[in-house]
This record gives sequence, C-alpha cells and structure tokens, in this order.
Amino acid sequence: MNNNSTQITVFYGDQPAHAHERRAINVARHELARRNMLATLLVNFTVARGARQIDLMIVTDQRCMNVELKHVDSTLPLVATPNGPWRQRLPDGTERMVADHSYYDQALQETYGIADVMADLNRRGVVPGPTGRGFARHIDTVVCCDPRIPEGSTLNRRAYVTVLGLDTLIDHLAQPGPGLPQWDRRHWDELIRHLGLYPEGEDTPAALRRRADAAAVEDYRRRFREFTAASLAPLVPAGALIDSVAATVDADAMADQLVGRQHRVQLTAESGQGKTHLARHTALALTDRGQMVVWVDADDYRKGQLIQSLRRAVSPFSTHEAHALLAKAAEGGSGITVVIDALEKCPHPDKLLEQLHSLQNQYPAAILATTTSGSAPLLAATCMVELREPTGLERARIATTYGTSDRVAESEEYRSRYEITLAAQVIADLPEGQDSNTEVLDAYIGRRTPSETVRAGLRCLAQAMNVDVRTALPITEVMTALRRCQALATTPSAIDDTLASPLVRVHQGRLRFGHEKLARFLAAQHLVLTAQDGAELARLLTQPAHRDLRDHAIVLESDPDRRYDTIRELADPTLIAAAAHGSFGIPTAKQARADITELLIQTTAAAPDSTFTAKDPQAGSLDGTWHHRRQWTPIEEALLLAAGRCAYHGMFLPEIGALMDATDTVMRIAMRDLQSAGSRVAVSTVVACTFGPRGQRCTPAAGVVAHGAESARIFGDRAATDAATATPMWRPNARCFGRLYLAALLSHPIRHDIDAQNLPDLVETGLAVGGYHLRLKLLEAALYGSSVLTAQTRERMIDVLCSYDNDPRDLGTSSTLIDALASYGQITPVTSLEAIQREIATVLSDIDSPDHQALAQGIVASMFEDERVIGPYSEAVDSLPADQRLTLYAMSVMPADYSFGTPWSVKQLAEGATTADDLVGHALARYAGPPPRDTFSPSEAVAAHLNGLSGWAKFSATLPPAGEPADDVAIAWRLVDELLLHLFRGDTTVQRAEAIWERLTHETPGAAVSILCELYRANSELLSSDQKSTIHPHRALLDAYPDQIRGLLQWALTHRDELPGGRQEWDPMGGTSTYAVRVLGLVGTATTADLLRHHYVHDPDLGRAAVEAVHAIDARLHR
Repeated sequence: MNNNSTQITVFYGDQPAHAHERRAINVARHELARRNMLATLLVNFTVARGARQIDLMIVTDQRCMNVELKHVDSTLPLVATPNGPWRQRLPDGTERMVADHSYYDQALQETYGIADVMADLNRRGVVPGPTGRGFARHIDTVVCCDPRIPEGSTLNRRAYVTVLGLDTLIDHLAQPGPGLPQWDRRHWDELIRHLGLYPEGEDTPAALRRRADAAAVEDYRRRFREFTAASLAPLVPAGALIDSVAATVDADAMADQLVGRQHRVQLTAESGQGKTHLARHTALALTDRGQMVVWVDADDYRKGQLIQSLRRAVSPFSTHEAHALLAKAAEGGSGITVVIDALEKCPHPDKLLEQLHSLQNQYPAAILATTTSGSAPLLAATCMVELREPTGLERARIATTYGTSDRVAESEEYRSRYEITLAAQVIADLPEGQDSNTEVLDAYIGRRTPSETVRAGLRCLAQAMNVDVRTALPITEVMTALRRCQALATTPSAIDDTLASPLVRVHQGRLRFGHEKLARFLAAQHLVLTAQDGAELARLLTQPAHRDLRDHAIVLESDPDRRYDTIRELADPTLIAAAAHGSFGIPTAKQARADITELLIQTTAAAPDSTFTAKDPQAGSLDGTWHHRRQWTPIEEALLLAAGRCAYHGMFLPEIGALMDATDTVMRIAMRDLQSAGSRVAVSTVVACTFGPRGQRCTPAAGVVAHGAESARIFGDRAATDAATATPMWRPNARCFGRLYLAALLSHPIRHDIDAQNLPDLVETGLAVGGYHLRLKLLEAALYGSSVLTAQTRERMIDVLCSYDNDPRDLGTSSTLIDALASYGQITPVTSLEAIQREIATVLSDIDSPDHQALAQGIVASMFEDERVIGPYSEAVDSLPADQRLTLYAMSVMPADYSFGTPWSVKQLAEGATTADDLVGHALARYAGPPPRDTFSPSEAVAAHLNGLSGWAKFSATLPPAGEPADDVAIAWRLVDELLLHLFRGDTTVQRAEAIWERLTHETPGAAVSILCELYRANSELLSSDQKSTIHPHRALLDAYPDQIRGLLQWALTHRDELPGGRQEWDPMGGTSTYAVRVLGLVGTATTADLLRHHYVHDPDLGRAAVEAVHAIDARLHR
C-alpha cells in the first residue's frame, strides 16, 4: 500500500534470512495497512544476550504481541502437546517430528527474554513498570502457523500461549488483549535503541525492491479493476446454498470465503443464473481488499499449460511475467485468488485442477471456480456455493435494480436472473401480452444496437456460427462473414460498428456473443427474414441444428398467415395446441381453431366408413386392425393430437363428442361381428384397438384425439380449470365408449368440483359398459381422485367400487381395483406385522435352504407393494438387526429367477457388507460376475451387477472366478469389469489398462460400445450410494479413459450395422448410435466436432443428438 510508511513503522535487528519469513511479515504488514491500524513492527532481533531470537513483535497503542513464525505444510495436520516436540501426521497415519523441541516453550522463553529487557529499562527509570506481576503478562505470546493451521490438527493448549494461523493473526491483534497502553512513543523508542534495532531505510536495496514489487502488483490491481468494473452491471444478493445450507450471497460473502485462506470455492448454477456475474463482482471485492485476482477462462486452458493461461490472463494488465508477478504478490503479502470461469468448458479439467493444486503449493492462492449445475465436483472444493433460481423478493430486487418489477417480478415467463434483468430493462416498451422471452430479447437487442445495419451484421455472425454449430468464431472467419453480408456493403463503417457492438466480445482472436441466448435469437431472426414463406421456414426449422430456434422464429414471424403456415407445416401437436390457445396471437389462434374444427368435422363424417378385423376372434387376444377409406397425413394427425391436448383444457368438446359418437357406432358394429364370430373379449378387443397403445397408422381419429388428451395429462399443465371438462364430455351420451374413455382421462386428476361430484357416476357407468382399457382408466381415475373427493362423494365412490364384480382373469383391472379400494380404506391387509416377523424368523432359520431363499425373495419383493393391501413388510424388515437384515437381502438374491427387488437388495449388500466370507459376500461375488442377458429389464440387471461389483471391490482387487466367456459380449463384459473394479477401489492406474483397451478396441469393439451404452442407461437410482461407490461407473470410465472411449464411439458411428441389435435398434433413449453421439459430446475433440458437423448433423436419426454434441464440444474447446 502506498501509505505503508505513514501507518507501519518497521525496525530490524537483521533482515530475515528465509523467504517464507519475509512473506509472512509482509502479509501481516499488508493487512495492518489495509485496516488502517497504526503499528510498529520489531523484526528479527535477539534478547538474553543473543540466546533468544524474536521473529516478529507487533506493537499498537493498546496491544503488544510476540509472534513466533512457523512455516508448516498445510496439508498435514499438526499434533502439539504442551511440553513435547510438535509433530505432523502423514497420510498413512504415521507421524514425524517437525522440531526437536516444543514451540510452546520456545515462544514463552522469547516472551520472558523480552520481559527481562523491559524490566531492566524500568529499573533504570526510563520506562513505566507493569501494572501486574511482571511484563510477561503484558505480552501476548503467539505461535503463528504460516499460512494457516492445517485442518484436522490436534493442538493441546499450553497456558499463556495462543496458536494462530497467519490468516487470523491480525483478527486476533484487533481484539482486546495484553499490551502496554501506559507506554508512549518515547518508551518504545527507548526499547528499540536498547535492542540496537535500525529503522527500515527508504533507499536500501531491500526497501527499493519491496516498493518496486508493491508498485507492480498495485499497477496490475488498478488495471484489472478498471477493466473488470467497466460496464459491469449491478449485483443483487442471490439466494444460494453454501455447503447445502440456505444463505444469501453477495460479493463480500464470496470474498470472505477466499481472503486469507488457500480455499477452493466451487460456484455452481444453471445457465443464465449469474454465476459469472457474481464471480466478477467477487473479483472486484477481492481487489478492493488488496488481493491480486487472476481471471482465467477455462476453455482457454490447454493440457499441461496452465502457465500459458496465466500469462494470457495477466498480460492485459501487466508487462511482468505471470509467475514473477505472483511471486511479488506472495512475498509482498498480497493475497492471490485465481478465478477459473466455466470449468465445465475446460477440455482437460482433471489436468487443470491438478496444476491448480500445484500452484497452491507454490503460492498462497485461493481458487474460485464457476461451473454449471450438475457438473462433477472435480475441484475438491473446501466450499460449495450453488445459486438457486430467484424467487419472491429477490426477483423484485433484480427487476427494480435493472428497470422495473412491473410485469416482471411475478411473471413465470422469466425464470433465470439473466431473463429477469433483460425484461426489467425493456418491459415498459412492450404491450401487455407481447412480452415473451423472444419479444424481450428483440427489444433488448434493439435498444443496445439501434442500427439495423449493425443488427444485420450480428445476424450474419450468428448464422455463421449456426451453420457450423459453433459458439465462437475466429476473427478471420468473422471478417469473411461480415464482408459477404450484403446489408453491410453500402455502409463503410458497418463492419467496425458491428465489431464494436456491446452484444459481442473479441478475446484472444475469437468472437463470442455476450450470452448464447443472443446468438440463438439472432440466428432465428435470420431464418425468419430469409425464408420465402411459412412452408420454407418450417422446412428450415425442421433441420436438427434449428430445432431449438422454433419458439423464437414463430414469435418473430409477424405475419399471421406465414406464422400459422409455419406451425402447421411443422406438424407439431404441442405448437398447434399452443396456437389454438392463443399463445401466438388472436389471428393465429383463429386459424388454428378453424383448422382443427374443420378436420374434426371431416373425421366425424368419415368415421362410418371404417371397418374392423380381428387377428383371431376365437383366440381371446386383443389384436385387431381398423381399416379406413381415408388415411391421415402427418399434418392431419398432428391436428388431431392437438385437438386432444386442447380437450384437456375444455376446448372442442362438442366437436370431439360428435366424433366419439360416430366412432361408437362403428365400434359397436365391430363388437357385434366379433361376438358372432365366437370372440369372448369382443368389447375389450375393439376398445383396445381404438384407444389402447398407439403406434399403428390404423388408429382411428377418435383414438388419436384420445392419445393427444393423454399426452396433455401426462406432460401438460394440471392446474384447476374454470369449467368442468369430463362431465360435459360423457353426459350427452353416457354409454359412448369414446366419451367415457376421454372423460376418464379428463378426470385424472380432478380439476373441477363438478367433475369431482360426477366421478362416481362416471366410474359406475363406464364399468358397466365394459372394455378392459376403459375400465382400467376409470379405476385409475377413482384411485387418484380419493384424495380430493368430499366425504359424501367418497361414500358414493366406495359403494360403486364395492359393488363392481370384476372379472378375476383381468389381472390389471383386478390389482387396480384393489389399490383403489385401499385408497378409500376398504381393504384389510393380508397379514400383520407380527405374522410377518414370524415368517422372517422361519426364513432365517435355514439361510442355505433354496426354499427359504425363495421365501426371502418374496418377502423383499413385498416391501415394494402397497402395505395397505399386503401388510407392513417394510416395517418388519427395517426392524431387524443390521446383520439379520443383510442376511435376508442376501437370501433374496440367491434364487436363479430375477426379482423386481434384486438391484435394490444388492445395493443394500454392497453398502453394508463387511466380509467376503459369509452369505452376503457370496451374493456379492455372484452379482459381480457377468450380468444375465435374458432378463425383462436389462438396465436393472446391469444395475444389480454394478452394485455387486462395487461391493466386491471392498474385499478384492481381482474379479470373482467365472466360466470361459461364450461370446464377444461376455469377453467384453469381463474386460470392462476389470477396469471398473479398480475404479471402485479408488485405484487411479490399472496395470493392464492398455492391454484391456487394445482387446476391447480390436477384438470386441461392437460389444464394448454396447456395454458402455448399458452402463449409461443403468438406473442410477438403483446404484450404490456407499461412500466408496459414489463414483458413477459410466462417468468414471469417461474420466479415466476419455481417449479410448472416444476412439470406440467414433468407430461405432462408421460401423452402425455391426453394433449389437443392428443399425435401427429401437430404444426409448435413442439406441446405441444415439448414445455414441451424445457421449462424444463429453469426450470429443475438435476433430470429433468436425466429423459430426460434416457427416451427422443432417442425419434424420442422429442429427439432433449430433447438434447437441457439437455444441457441447465447442463450448469446451472453442475450436
């Protein structure tokens, strides 16, 4: 600090010989100056005729402190006893001496030596005497650990000596404590002269160097502050979790976690929640506290080259080399904080963090890393700060700070802090109802960039990024794109003006938008302006790279006809339903409603022409096919689905009811014909083929509408409605199958009182009409309505359910009826707690009996059933002693057949096992072997296997014995398991890893990719949460072997026909090929991104996943 000389006076007996002593003294000096505390420092002198050396004595007007400085390894806990030598505990638990004497005794003897000098001066009459029994009581004796007291230290205190860390030394000095307030400047001068100390010279080499170093650091801090503060928007304290505890954080709170400590703070949040903004304000707060802050963009890091990132980070603010400047800051006592922004974008996070930890060993630096929520906690953070989505008062404060809270703070449209800040700035310029996120972005960009020419240039840049699926452009490509932009050709300054826009930034030769939302909005605007008509715009938006632009583009398309043409051609029922609701304006809503109404009229007229044939009327199956004279186009099918979604909210009920009536007529004809042909399940067959699981092109229009309503029920808004929906659907024709089926969907959940009052009548009527799928939906509605019906209506529903005579052969409706009756309190449990406990005792009496093991399997499976029906099996099992409970679980997984509860049971074994020699260990060994491949749920089988492997890893470094692998899949499983076993054990290296990957890559590549996909799909909720098994197997392999996995997955893309299951393997998650593309987004390189860009972003099956993967790679690498 420039005013050090006026605040802090320093006297030396001799210059400190060790760098760590000089640095520690400068830290104390720097902190005193920052707090404006007047003090005198007496440094490196001797007393008692040279027998005692004093490291540091700090004197203020009220305090006197003798500081014995001890530089310690902050990673090893200290062990201090009152009288013996101090030791440090090594990682293996052993201890080593750090000195052959007690630091307590050393510090006390130094204090006594100083007190003797003071007493001698007092006897001479040149200084006042003590107020107590001696001068030693007026001196605060401190052993100061530099840089801090290691965590986990055991310090058995000694009277009259305080142990402090350097990080809290001045805090302690600022508190009341021992001192000589009766002494003034003259008395201290007498002591200084008596000790023979000399003042710090202004022109000595050491002083000149210190001042030059301080000036270099101060110059860096000033320039860094000016740059960081420029155009930095205000910060509103944010709701957060600090180490899982709710709190409010601001820059000062974040700085408190970093100042004076070598902490590692991980700041996480979803995109747009302001983590980088908070980090920048924290950097300012730290700078104002005298810290040197180095800001590093994580995507700028190259493997093993942290020094290059530091040099680039420092170079805009100082001509000094990065390490030299850090050394100056460290020795001068300035704290150091390194900010790593967007850690998730780092291509080599493990290596970066390894080098950061090394940096902390070299300099007393704190680390602040920002990363997105859900990223792995790679930092080994000492503090985790997670920003939460803003709510309530914070939303209002953000909006008020940036503009106005009117129509912003209470709106659900704006969820992130970024969205709120933009909306608050422009909402006053937007009419009511025209204030979506898209319209806010449009207004904000218009305000920040009023020139249409510049906006055109920005659109060209956004489109250039969009074409190549990138988030940044090299400056050479930027210039090419702008020179080719026709809109800029007539304005000489247009290119410079575009590059000067506040919406973009150029750094290290690359251009990025201030936020990716801006780039995506401008890319959507480009599509809207260049498309010839709505059909062409829809075609553009259908491309995988543009799917995320749909919402922006549709709102930006201002022409109602073009807008609806776009929505219609996209054939997206969700968009069509939103249009009909009015989400895109009244003119568009009128077109959508008219379109849907016209199609419903046409389908109603066409319904009588449909005919039905059963696969085998006498076989008792529910298979059959509808035949229609008219086949619906994809657009018409989307309109019908949209009609069903709208019906869930009370729209088109009369038109849909008419369609159901017309369809009911032909359904009854089909049922009569099937009965004549000898079918015993004619009603259920026709109902199933009309309203059952969808996927065939022959589904009638009424069934398509019903599927749309079910989709709205599952994925849509379940809020209460202003009017009844179910009752007006079924009451006009109470025996119509379609009306009853749709009414059942509209009653789950109940959203209006009238529908609640009429639910018993609906259920009673529908159960009497019949049809398996109809009855199932009605019973589900009754089941989930139990919590909202009034007492009187509940009694009526109980009568309906109790009087229903269900066909016992209909297992689905039978079990649902029992569940429904249980929800109304009408079922007595099959067994009691006492009976279950007796059953368990019998089972445990012979743990090796196959019959008892089968019974154990049934007991564990019953834990997952409704205890109101089955009985309190969970309570009975949970009440067992831990060893008996584990034995029961082990017995339950021994039978050959696979049970629903097996993965969960193996998980309990993995977490609780203590030995490999009992039944629990034998069960783990069994499941650590190759997983079965003929189970109903392969993902659960894999989860059970992984749990077994993680448990086995507690006891063995080798896999349990297994038979000779029968095929490539079995060979690959064994190889992958060997890798996983070592990862579960925490081994960072596997001796055979190279040989294993050689075999996986060249002998069984297809099987290896399939297994990786199985690991990815395995239900993570079923995996063990034991401390040694918290590592997610798939993620662990990615972290340990990214290069090998990348090679396998790139092979998979070019050999899709060779993957197990074939090229078009069906899977709800997209199949093995889609998996390969998604994971390449996590481990891919620039070469991978080019491969995906050039060959897969337009692939009809893989395009969407490829676009997302390229975005992920580009975000990490900024190629």
